[in-house]
Amino acid sequence: MSEQGLGPGERPFEVPPDLPSEGSPDQEPESFRVAPYPPSEASRAAVERASGLSDFRVRSVRDEAVEALFAGARSRQRPGRPRPADHLAGVGNVQGFGRGLSEPEDEAVPGTEVLRVYVAEPVSADTARALVVDGLGVRAAGDLPLHVVHSGIISLQNLTHRQRPAGGGVSISHYSGVQGTLGFFGRGRAPADAGKIFLVSNNHVIANVNSAAGGSCIVQPSGADGGRCPDDRIAILDKVYRLDLTFTVNNYADCARAWCYPDQVVQSQLQVHMVSGIGPQFYGIGSVPQAATMNMWVGKTGCITQTTYGKVEDTYWGGLINGLPFDGQFAIRNPAYTFSTHGDSGAVVWAYDSTVNPVGLLVGGHPLTRISFATPVSWVLDYLDLNLL
Repeated sequence: MSEQGLGPGERPFEVPPDLPSEGSPDQEPESFRVAPYPPSEASRAAVERASGLSDFRVRSVRDEAVEALFAGARSRQRPGRPRPADHLAGVGNVQGFGRGLSEPEDEAVPGTEVLRVYVAEPVSADTARALVVDGLGVRAAGDLPLHVVHSGIISLQNLTHRQRPAGGGVSISHYSGVQGTLGFFGRGRAPADAGKIFLVSNNHVIANVNSAAGGSCIVQPSGADGGRCPDDRIAILDKVYRLDLTFTVNNYADCARAWCYPDQVVQSQLQVHMVSGIGPQFYGIGSVPQAATMNMWVGKTGCITQTTYGKVEDTYWGGLINGLPFDGQFAIRNPAYTFSTHGDSGAVVWAYDSTVNPVGLLVGGHPLTRISFATPVSWVLDYLDLNLL
């Protein structure tokens, strides 16, 4: 494939129409908003195999605990109202659950599979167990080995200059939305979309949490960084995986795609990295989706923290992000520094090895506890009906 993302005999990418900044809500196709649904059994099985974890009891307790957490959060939701002062009291301190291997400070034998309990404020293992067993009613966790992770309250999350052609890692947004990061590029799977190049980021970055209309203007840099439409337009919003805000179903991704103007983007799988004393430089990532594995080193480039590295600590996490139920995410941390912060949301997470293959799409995290969360990239591709460029 050439530098422009085209193979021999392939035609140039199609150009999107010139639409108003707000898009064309009256012309949205039925396929524009994708209702939330679980990943396929095959894709979930692939994530499970990649984790290397096999203790059925730990997995069953994790699943039960996640559902109990979501049910409790559903009963406590206060739409449009601030959180009460005691919202972190009791089970309100619990933010999510995952599975992993015991660590040196744990009581379990080294290498034992454990239930990972994510909390907003630090607590002892005994207190965490009481919250799970007594507070959430998960009796099966009574004698299960566990590990407590201080994650903080997990929120949806510098390359803020104008970059042409735009590559992954730079700031983008819906023209009236919040700052985020351009993740990666893809080509549509449907015949009608095969000749188009799409960028991928978060729903909350380029679709204003479900509220943006089809064809809306996507700007680079983001609106918060001075981007304006039409002068800084690089794409138009094309498909949104809808976030469920009602606790009716679980969320498995926070993603959306936008149809790019070919002359405004790199047309290949390139990321932008700021080199001190030189300026922005491009580096390439792979084009084969890869599953996260335990203790795998990964990297990402976000528009705020730029290029950072971390280790996968959990391959199938379920919990609350911005108070909403998310399941099937993977957790990343670097104990030495912050892996991501607000504004990095939407960045692609890639394997820190010779392949540099995409592994996930960054969703959120907490900068002080250095925990970040990402969605498996294969799920994002399926939800948005894309192949990697």
